[in-house]
Amino acid sequence: MYETVTLLVLANEDRVRFLENRGAGRGLTDVFTVTRAELEEAREEEVGRIAVGAPPHVYERRTRTEERLREIFASDLAEILAERACSAPFDRLVIAAPPRVLSLLRAALPRTMRRRLVFDIERDLMEVPAEGLPAFFTRGTMF
Repeated sequence: MYETVTLLVLANEDRVRFLENRGAGRGLTDVFTVTRAELEEAREEEVGRIAVGAPPHVYERRTRTEERLREIFASDLAEILAERACSAPFDRLVIAAPPRVLSLLRAALPRTMRRRLVFDIERDLMEVPAEGLPAFFTRGTMF
């Protein structure tokens, strides 16, 4: 029998938590958590670092506004979801995040991920334990 895999993404402005469900009534399992600082550090390592006083032809990171950093964070999360879809496929996507983060994440999601998005909620549920999460979703039977 085929099991429906649901990926639950809890995000706020500082980190994202991924949980997985493998069928109604089976509960949620924490998969991994990543912080915005970790994603920014990984991005810097890809581009490279420069020393103070480096020649002008060397890449120099501009100061970014907080809004632009949020957009980059949302874009990074969308990339993680796309990679996850390839490495550990899932059928349905559920997202919970504060309004500003959720809006940016929706905009950054590729079309293939939008098709899998079955439910989203504008709320920061990062600190809620896995056992307590189903109560926050009107379609509680999905977990």
